[in-house]
Amino acid sequence: MWVNNNKHEEWFVNRTDVEFPSDIKCLLAKGPKFALPIENKSFPLFQYIADGEDLVQTSTTKDKQEEARTKFSELVKAHVRTNKKSAIDSAISDTVKRTRNFLSKNKNIRVLSSDKGNQTVAMNVNDYENKMNDILKDLTMYRIQRQDPTARLQSKNNNIVDKIYRMNVITKVEKNKLTTTTALPPLIYGLPKTHKQGTPLRPICSAVGSPAHNLCKYIADILKNVTVNSSYNIKNTLDFKGKINNSYIYDDERLISFDVISPFPSIPTQLALDIIIRKWTTIEKHTKLPKKMFIEMLKFFIEDNRYFKFNDKIYTQLKGLPMGSPTSPVIADIVMEKLLENTMKKLTRVPRLVTKYVDGLFAIINEDEVQNTLDALNSLTNI
Repeated sequence: MWVNNNKHEEWFVNRTDVEFPSDIKCLLAKGPKFALPIENKSFPLFQYIADGEDLVQTSTTKDKQEEARTKFSELVKAHVRTNKKSAIDSAISDTVKRTRNFLSKNKNIRVLSSDKGNQTVAMNVNDYENKMNDILKDLTMYRIQRQDPTARLQSKNNNIVDKIYRMNVITKVEKNKLTTTTALPPLIYGLPKTHKQGTPLRPICSAVGSPAHNLCKYIADILKNVTVNSSYNIKNTLDFKGKINNSYIYDDERLISFDVISPFPSIPTQLALDIIIRKWTTIEKHTKLPKKMFIEMLKFFIEDNRYFKFNDKIYTQLKGLPMGSPTSPVIADIVMEKLLENTMKKLTRVPRLVTKYVDGLFAIINEDEVQNTLDALNSLTNI
């Protein structure tokens, strides 16, 4: 077999009553990013060349670009000339066929990625949909809409794009990129929390292809400049390791982590807008948009595009930042930054180290200040 049979159990979680064959479990345990062999007859040659040229263009000099282009060309030619498939590729392809056949015969099974841990999870469709419906029946957070607002929001998005184009804020090329012609509603789905009892789902919304998705990304790129020089933010685990390297925890200190529960729905929209308005002197350095127009666009993203589709039903998210919107993580980061600044002012003893990544905080803090810090963080509306 082409994988280690002793390793797949920890990466594949079966929450069904169906027994999966060992080779199929091994394949599914590889996850959605595992690169499958490509048959020559289905090899996307032109897309492959286009993607390769994009990578070549990232080189800093013409000489390096030509060198990379030559190497890439040889790789393409070698692949096209090669007709013989390796034994490993053949084994993988055979397993893929068996897996597809197995899943087609068991249509009551849904294969998902886990919320954490990079596991592959098999769930019964009914179990999955019941858990999603339990989430969506929360009347304080969601409500079913009678009509799909996608066409109306697409029209509004395009009117905004046309308006800022006529204001000479964007170019013709940018206008075409930001204009939407075939919008679809955002889709919600759930990721299984295998690390929690009962395997609850974390709702995730994909807004790719939705009415204002590209325009949201345009504004998000502008807003990123607000916290680009944050002393709290970390980029990744290596950055975090660098910050805590050689740190010593004294007897009266504690290592503390704080997590925001449902960060996007938890952030009041007016609070977010107020904080961003206060940051306008920073924002205006990175855009030609007038302040009034910028705020109008933010309200459109936050308030109008707070909806999604599940099982042919359209739902409205009643509060907070819209899940799936490219602007929501950036706005949440700006709010979190302000929250931390506010918290530090309230504490009698400031933590020796505070870091922030997405919705999580890590701090080295005096043990007498733990509860005070938590209380200050929870006083969100007092910012």
